[in-house]
This record gives sequence, structure tokens and C-alpha cells, in this order.
Amino acid sequence: MPIKYTTRIVRGSCPIQEFIEKYVDPPRFMEYCKACQNYEKRWSCSPLDIVPLDFLNSYSDIRLIGLEIILDKNMLQGVVCEAFDVPKQINTILDIEKKRLTTLLIREEKSIPNSQYLFSGACEICEICTRTEGKPCLFPERMRYSIEAVGADISKISEEILGIKVLWMKGSTIPEHLILICGLLIK
Repeated sequence: MPIKYTTRIVRGSCPIQEFIEKYVDPPRFMEYCKACQNYEKRWSCSPLDIVPLDFLNSYSDIRLIGLEIILDKNMLQGVVCEAFDVPKQINTILDIEKKRLTTLLIREEKSIPNSQYLFSGACEICEICTRTEGKPCLFPERMRYSIEAVGADISKISEEILGIKVLWMKGSTIPEHLILICGLLIK
């Protein structure tokens, strides 16, 4: 049975210099990226083919978008995570909401010349990324980097800019809300 949920979008913004100074630390977050299944397997993920700070510094501002997914607590009974293996019901929700968020980001990027969005998590254009075969990206004009891969501190951004406390799994318990955080870089 699908888990019921509601969503809300929260927005914030920050000059890029302040964003870099307060919320970006590529070496620190590269270590977290190394533990991810997408490390070295997706062009959007670490290690990147760009220098994150140079890339970010080519923009003047960042608009941050948080999509909060509020899960129905009653429907979470009996749904557990085991060793960070996210249950299918939660992955389904994340897939649906990432697609919705991507549509929003593409529309916003198209409406602002020379902007580029940073996505929450790995690029999902291709089921299997060509990076695993040592080949270039098939869709470089569509691929967007992960906000985590440029070294952004998602927890700090969520709490300080968007006003949403990040809830982490405790043992096998699913938190009452999830959040996807993206950015729109503005020249």
C-alpha cells in the first residue's frame, strides 16, 4: 500500500560568496560522497570534472529550493530501513518528487538566462551512466551537478536558509519528513 504524503516547497537565496563561505566545503563533503553508491559512477557526482569552487564562483547568486515531503505517520508503522536500505515505498515517493522537482527546475532555468540548477542527488537522465564505461556524458547539455557533489552542506542550508530541520534515520525508523534540496545558480 502506498504511503500518503504531502509536500511543500520552501525557497531562500544567498549571494554566491556568502554561500561558499558559510555552506560549501568540497574536501569535507567529498569524504561523504565516497560512501555513496554513485561515487565515480555518475557524471553529476564526485569526483567532478570541474573544480567546484571555480564553477560556483562563476555565478553571482544562488536560489535555494527545498521540497519537504511530509509522510503520513500512521502509514509509516511497520515500514523500516535496514542498514540504510531505503524501503521501496519511500524510493517510489522520492522518484515521483524528484521528477516533479526536475520539471520545476528546468522551467526556472529556462526563464533565467545563463542560470544553471544543481540537483539533489545524482543525475537520473540515463539508467546507466556512461561514466562507468569511461565514456563522455551522452547528454552534457542536460546533465546537472549534484548540490552535494559541489561540497554544499545540505543540513546547514536546510536549517539556516530554508528553516527546515533535517531529520535523519534513527536505527531503522523512517523520519516524519524528507527533504530534497536544489539550487539555481544565477549569473
